[in-house]
Amino acid sequence: MAIVLAVSAMVSEHLLGFFGITIASFKVGGSGVLAPKGTPAAILKKLETDLRSVLTSAEVREQYAANGLMAVGSSSAEFAAYMKSEIARWAPLIRASGATVD
Repeated sequence: MAIVLAVSAMVSEHLLGFFGITIASFKVGGSGVLAPKGTPAAILKKLETDLRSVLTSAEVREQYAANGLMAVGSSSAEFAAYMKSEIARWAPLIRASGATVD
């Protein structure tokens, strides 16, 4: 089990518009950073603070935007909620499809 640290990026609305997709019709995914279960709280807090600082910097936001991404820098709690909602959203479809991990 891992501990959620932060969302790092999501596909930008500008890029979706390029493909003719609107946010209303397509919920985009994201990426994040996880830490091993049992990581001390002080280390988790430091990692979260540092990651959020980097992801909210102008330099990183500009670089992400140049690649069609949007730097988010959410909190651990926000990303944990996002992950739970994505699992609830996709689990029934994955089960119904019969897909497995080889």
